[in-house]
Amino acid sequence: MNKKPYQKIMTLMHNIKTLNEGKEIGGWLTGNIELKEKTIIVTLEEFIIPKQTVTGTEVDISPESMIDTIKTIGIENSNKIKAHWHIHPFGKGKTNWSSTDEEKIKNFTQPEKEREIFIFLLSSEDWMKARIEINAKITLLGQTYTYHVSEDDLEVSVEEPETNTILEELQREIKEKVEVKTYKSEYKEWKNWRDNTYSKTYNTTKKALKKDNKLYIVNQQKNAIHIKINATYYNYLDGYGEIEDLKTHAQTITEINDIVSIKMWAKDKNDAKEACRIITEKFRKCEDDYRDIMRESTEEDIIEDYMRNQKGYSVRDGIIYYD
Repeated sequence: MNKKPYQKIMTLMHNIKTLNEGKEIGGWLTGNIELKEKTIIVTLEEFIIPKQTVTGTEVDISPESMIDTIKTIGIENSNKIKAHWHIHPFGKGKTNWSSTDEEKIKNFTQPEKEREIFIFLLSSEDWMKARIEINAKITLLGQTYTYHVSEDDLEVSVEEPETNTILEELQREIKEKVEVKTYKSEYKEWKNWRDNTYSKTYNTTKKALKKDNKLYIVNQQKNAIHIKINATYYNYLDGYGEIEDLKTHAQTITEINDIVSIKMWAKDKNDAKEACRIITEKFRKCEDDYRDIMRESTEEDIIEDYMRNQKGYSVRDGIIYYD
């Protein structure tokens, strides 16, 4: 990757909480792909933040956004888009593709869309990796066949990194292009309450979960549903597609101090009570399997095991393929 797009992405990663309120955000990268001595070399030259709507857990780049991108950079440069980047702004260290990410990648790289090679970049607040998706054609006995190859966990290298001086440029781009989807808070002075109380609340919850060896707490307050869940258990449930309905109906999803907080509203107290029962039952149903797996496996093993069992996927030599 050239130094300017690399610096823009790294600056965005390290300043995601101030630049984009800690929400997910995505962008396109233009560049060139060439084959040298049987090695695919991808050079990414420019990072573009398109118009988009984002939440704490998802990026929505609509067809209208692509039209806006084409108008902004021109058809010629749009044809040079070779990669997409987005961030999971939930903390530092390694992160992995969510089930929603996997579905979008699968849809984006379908052979009939005739994208031969495309790169997907994923980062946390301080770490980034690349994934390459290849659609290749082969002719045998007069018949042409398309096969798909996917290779993940690739390193991203940069040409001559320099001191980063582009924070203001990012602020302008995000203000112009990114719409943050927010929700009304029951606290009028949200920022003051968050700064003075939020971390204390999470620390107390984390101690309560740890003390009782619990993975989650589900509470009802009138028609509001409050869920505190261990972040690793949340990622496990998410990876196995167990909480799609929960994510769809959640008003807010926030992670602090390894605890994911989910807030939802029901129509009335009775509906909230029933929702709490269903959610608790689902969490309890998955808990034994999770604890067994965690005693024997790393998080990477869990993700790979999940992918092995998905229809249309296979894993060979540590690489996930679409069959």
